[in-house]
Amino acid sequence: QTEFFAGELSLNEVTAGIDLAREWGAGFLASPLHLALGAAWRHENYQIEPGEEASFLQGGHPNRLGDPAPPPGSQVFAGFQVPVDEGRSNFGVYTDLEGSLTTQLLANVAARFESYSDFGEKLTGKLALRFQPTRQFVLRGAVSTGFRAPALSQQFYQSTVTNFMQGEGGEPVAFEAGIFPVEHPAAVALGAEPLDEETSVNVSGGLAITPVERLTFTADFFYITIDDRIILTSEVSGPAIEEILDEAGVPEVQAARFFTNGLDTETRG
Repeated sequence: QTEFFAGELSLNEVTAGIDLAREWGAGFLASPLHLALGAAWRHENYQIEPGEEASFLQGGHPNRLGDPAPPPGSQVFAGFQVPVDEGRSNFGVYTDLEGSLTTQLLANVAARFESYSDFGEKLTGKLALRFQPTRQFVLRGAVSTGFRAPALSQQFYQSTVTNFMQGEGGEPVAFEAGIFPVEHPAAVALGAEPLDEETSVNVSGGLAITPVERLTFTADFFYITIDDRIILTSEVSGPAIEEILDEAGVPEVQAARFFTNGLDTETRG
């Protein structure tokens, strides 16, 4: 049995950050004011190291089932063929304030600003309130926004695998299926567009009741919406797809997938 090096994926990160916190009395509040400030820097590097040629070449071996020629590669997963070396930096700052507006009402406000070297800027925030009119009863609620930039792997991953389908006579028929970055000519020809960020809104609320000592009942509700979730498309194939892929410069591939902002979701519970 001969083994071939099929390539390697790697993601490296370097991070640095600082956090500061202080508490001081504020005459207009019912409790000391808590202030937190922070900043963070992160650099990411995503790499695909191609495999040796024997892991993805068709070396002339025959198809024991007849024509056409069998797919390339030492296994159903051909080695990585295209080198990738992509990086980006991210810088973020945040602030957080918390204090009792009255003896019964606690408030928390937070904001975060992030800037990506390859993506852009985004501001998110949070507001939370806690109301306790008596020792036995508490109401709480919060609303926040969020976002997630496309991962480097979602933007630049590329590979080809061998799949099988049933032929007209019931025999297995092999075909090549590729996952292409959104900027690859094959993905663009199939309708891929540059990835956007995922954005979210999170709303939650709840209460706690303590009728007697050491017995507490709680009830909570949450609702989360996420727009433009990044997913991998289903595999598209067929004669029309093969023609598009051939014109895009990958005639050896008969089916394709790519990442897209394909879903808006709601979660509640």
